[in-house]
Amino acid sequence: MARLTLALLILIVALIFHPTCFEARKLLSNIEKKQ
Repeated sequence: MARLTLALLILIVALIFHPTCFEARKLLSNIEKKQ
């Protein structure tokens, strides 16, 4: 049961951080293009 809760927690964290990483990557590529 604890393992299932841990898996759910990891999934939620991944869902929260994935779009943020994508936006940060887009911002970094935009900065690199400007230089």
